[in-house]
Amino acid sequence: MGGGYIIPTTQNYEWVQAVDNTGDSAVWNKACPASSSNLNTEENIEVDPTELAMDEARDKFKNKEYKAAFNIYKRLAENGYHPAQYKIAVMYEMGMGVEKNKLEASRWYDASKLWYQSLHR
Repeated sequence: MGGGYIIPTTQNYEWVQAVDNTGDSAVWNKACPASSSNLNTEENIEVDPTELAMDEARDKFKNKEYKAAFNIYKRLAENGYHPAQYKIAVMYEMGMGVEKNKLEASRWYDASKLWYQSLHR
């Protein structure tokens, strides 16, 4: 990536989006302040937008903003992302950010079962 410019994200991350001069490729670069002008292209890493959304949901959950976390996890879960499916199941079971619903919890646990089992073998 030759020279480029930095677009600060609207998230509460210390991440900024770096776009190269052609404007057709983007990477995420962990930078100190978003206004930093010393973009080191050696440290650029590609970050999956799904993982960024998961990070945002985790932050919301950690700050007890359960409804906001639920909404992010739900969007990811509905797109087949197994870790989010598991989180949704737990939140339905516990009534965190959503009304308790054992049937929905069971449905989401089933959807995430293979992923969860692969972690605990």
